[in-house]
Amino acid sequence: MKTISFSHLWVCFLVLFMFLKQTTLPAQSILIMLGTSTNTIVSVNLLTCEQTPVAPGLAMPIGDFWMMPDGSIYVYSGSTNPPYNSQMYRYDPITSTTSLLLTLPISGGGGLYGLSDSTLLWQVNSNFYIYNINQNTATLVGTQGGFNGFSEIFEYNGDLYINTSNASFYKITLAPTFSLQQVSIFPPTTARLIGVCNKVFGPIYGSELFGELDVSTGTYNALCFGDFDDSGFYSWAPDPLNASGPLCDCTSESGSFAGPPLLTACSLDPIPLQHNGNQLLDSDDDLVFVVYTYNYSNYPDVSYNILHTYTEPVATFIPAFMEIGEYYYIMAVAANALPGTVDFSEDCADFSDDGVVVRWSESPTVSFSGTPIICGNGSCQTISATFTGSSPFSLTYQVTAGGNTQTFTQTFNSLTGSFQVCAPAGYSGSLVVEAMNLVDANCTCGN
Repeated sequence: MKTISFSHLWVCFLVLFMFLKQTTLPAQSILIMLGTSTNTIVSVNLLTCEQTPVAPGLAMPIGDFWMMPDGSIYVYSGSTNPPYNSQMYRYDPITSTTSLLLTLPISGGGGLYGLSDSTLLWQVNSNFYIYNINQNTATLVGTQGGFNGFSEIFEYNGDLYINTSNASFYKITLAPTFSLQQVSIFPPTTARLIGVCNKVFGPIYGSELFGELDVSTGTYNALCFGDFDDSGFYSWAPDPLNASGPLCDCTSESGSFAGPPLLTACSLDPIPLQHNGNQLLDSDDDLVFVVYTYNYSNYPDVSYNILHTYTEPVATFIPAFMEIGEYYYIMAVAANALPGTVDFSEDCADFSDDGVVVRWSESPTVSFSGTPIICGNGSCQTISATFTGSSPFSLTYQVTAGGNTQTFTQTFNSLTGSFQVCAPAGYSGSLVVEAMNLVDANCTCGN
């Protein structure tokens, strides 16, 4: 008479206890102003994609515009009926009224750019003017052909540039004399660009994406999805809130991720986040990685619930508030260091533009059942196996009789199955069946 004893394959899980901390990430901003084809001006936060109406439903089409620090908006427009000309308007946000200030007897595409609190660079077709707000005058400073299509004036690295509808870029020099010099530092594009905080942004032509332009490679890092199709009806300007305060002076950068956007693992396994290590930190900064979910309770306003902060670029499954099979988002954050975390609310906190999504799968288990007695030398018995996880299952098990151990691997295509164990010839005593390794469609558990 032989006796079979059973051992069960361990269940792979990690028990960690902690409190769920819900935090709303600060609304850090890179703000631009957007003029739409419905003659509405909105402020767009490129980090959150939130749009805030600033000047809804103006009475004239918007050719280009510029917001002054006091909130007033100067709008360049043009008549759509003869005699064709160009007008300068002022929108007062306090009274929500628009006043016509000046009319020029020329027409054509153009742009506006604020040079100071009292002067604007005003381009109409091939003519460039300095508009004096206090005197309500436009002084011609230069003329240059080739600007018949729409143009956008923007700042980059302390210099002024203009890009035209024929995908050309020119550097603008105003002093001591006016001049335009064609440059090739920007990739050819007909999309109108905007300079904010020494970075260049623009609509990704032919799509509804708005992104940051990598000047060196000519590629875009997409930031926002929305009604940003650059079909020739839009104009852009930086929000003056960026020109004052610390945002444009911030140097902290959280870096980027190299790996695929979706990373998966089993519940016991850590997930390397494949961060590029290209962060830029101030002396009082630290870099952390936060796992978060989206909070749609105040939709269309969307916030983030921080579930946990990792101090290293490795994510682990935490049963206290994570669920198997759910998707969790991870971003890098560079900010002033705090014990085990960073100050998410400080003005220069930088949240990575990209990130990764992680998902943990349930680790498989198996349990055995059967009649634990074999009668007769060399007799066999059927053992039933019950699995949890996702089929198919590849089970490796050992059968030990005294000092003799045999290893077997068998595949099962459902949650239940069976296999036979047999006593070696000439052996009497106990027989031990032990599961050594189990692999399902998602995970491996065991040796």
